[in-house]
Amino acid sequence: AIRQKRGLVDNWNELPRNVLISDTGSIELRNACFNGIDPDTFLKDPGLLHEFSFNGDQYTCSGFHILNRANQGVATLVIIQNVNQFLAIGQGLLLSESTIISIVFLIFVFLLVVLINRTVLAPVQSLVSASRKIAAGSYGEKSNFRSNDEIGKLTENFNGMSEKLAKNYQQLKENGDLLSGQVKIISEKNAELRAQEERLEKTLGKLDKKNNELHILTHDLEKFKLALDNASDYVTITDPEAKILYLNSAAKAVSATCQVGEDVRHMWQGLMGQAFIDRLWRTIKYDKKNFTSDLLTMTEAGKELEVRLSITPIVDENGAVIFFVSICRDISEEKAVEKAKSDFVSLTSHQLRTPLTSIKWLIELLLNPKNGKLNRKQRDFLKTAYASTKRLMFLIGDLLSVSHIETGKINLNTKLTSIGTVLKSILQDLEPQISSKELAVSLKLAKNVPEISVDNNLIKQALTNIISNSVKYTPEKGKVGISTKKAGESLVIEITDNGLGIPQEEQKDIFKRFFRASNVQTEFTDGTGLGLFISQSLVGLSGGTISFQSTVGKGTTFWVTLPLNQNPVQ
Repeated sequence: AIRQKRGLVDNWNELPRNVLISDTGSIELRNACFNGIDPDTFLKDPGLLHEFSFNGDQYTCSGFHILNRANQGVATLVIIQNVNQFLAIGQGLLLSESTIISIVFLIFVFLLVVLINRTVLAPVQSLVSASRKIAAGSYGEKSNFRSNDEIGKLTENFNGMSEKLAKNYQQLKENGDLLSGQVKIISEKNAELRAQEERLEKTLGKLDKKNNELHILTHDLEKFKLALDNASDYVTITDPEAKILYLNSAAKAVSATCQVGEDVRHMWQGLMGQAFIDRLWRTIKYDKKNFTSDLLTMTEAGKELEVRLSITPIVDENGAVIFFVSICRDISEEKAVEKAKSDFVSLTSHQLRTPLTSIKWLIELLLNPKNGKLNRKQRDFLKTAYASTKRLMFLIGDLLSVSHIETGKINLNTKLTSIGTVLKSILQDLEPQISSKELAVSLKLAKNVPEISVDNNLIKQALTNIISNSVKYTPEKGKVGISTKKAGESLVIEITDNGLGIPQEEQKDIFKRFFRASNVQTEFTDGTGLGLFISQSLVGLSGGTISFQSTVGKGTTFWVTLPLNQNPVQ
């Protein structure tokens, strides 16, 4: 390449490849240098100094070996110098051998530095640069230096190390990402596990609480069962189809045929007939209401037993019946005591009625002007005696009615009756009280209301008790309204007043025997508290019902509902 650059190939084809010629700027000068001398002479004798002349100037040419690290010759440097120029510059200074050696040495050092820079420093700098990039995080960075010497092998090893480092870093990064994912999954699993542990602890706590509650409940149930087994009442628990699930000892004793799994309805029916058990079953099964009734049954010994049956349906949160609880109580002795009391009241009332009737008749005779003239004071005394006798007879009549109701000795004589006629008759009987208080009493009878089948005397007594209470407890110049209307297959009689009213907390007791509201006892001392009890009982015997609504200070409204199509009963 150097020969081609310098144009030596065209001039000297035989010039050895390892001979380098300094740039003299003239081909003719170079040709003159090698005129008469073989170029191989410089290879064989590098220290040769050859002198020649060219264009009137004196020149010298000398050769020097260039050695590698193994001290082997790799090239020969031939230097051509104009002697006349040296002489002119140095003003006669002769070029000594030491000066030539120094120049040659400097040139050699220069070339050596260039060689070292190319063969040592450049690859080292390349390695340093690559290592700095690797230290900065650019793993896999390589040096581009290539050679077959030790530095080349070092560079090759460095590049291999860098490549492995890049692969290891990439693998480490992938492993790190995988490990991060695993750590995240493990963290999530741990969090879920902790949550499960917390839930489990809460569940275990709830279970412990439930176990304690169950233990307490079991203990309570054992006490409850012990109490039921030793109760004198007959307790039975059945499923929704009346199959017996439990009987206490008293129930087992009274009916040996009733066993667990058997139908209990024949025990409930007793001697009351199919109509009774049908009404009972409809009430507890379909209406899901409590049923209470007194009934007559038969013991295993063939003895009639009067009991009070109470059945309660137990429903779940959806309103479905899950079982029935029935309690039967032997009320034979209670009934016997009540019967004895009623018999005593009835006997006493009958014994009192006869002389009272005579006293009343005698007072009426004395008050009759035909039987003699009385002074005013005598007449007032007799009127007071007459009123007291009449009240006493009313009391005796109420006691007899209660006695007959409780003993079932009321004889019904039903026939078709006009309720309008009955109401007019009651108002006529109460006319003196109505007039004395100047009450405004109205009677509104619905049209086209047929006659109904009732006992005229009993229904009149029931309605009289209600209407007389309205008249009695309504203040002077107050209002009492009576009306009738047809509602489906029933006749409704409404009695309204603006009297004292009934306290809310006492309304539940209004139909009990001998009960009188607290607000009337202070204003009206007379009264037995039997009127509404008798009315409810008599209306019930007639197949009807009584309901009411009352507000203290505003008045009371009673509704008496009687069936229209009831068959006459004797």
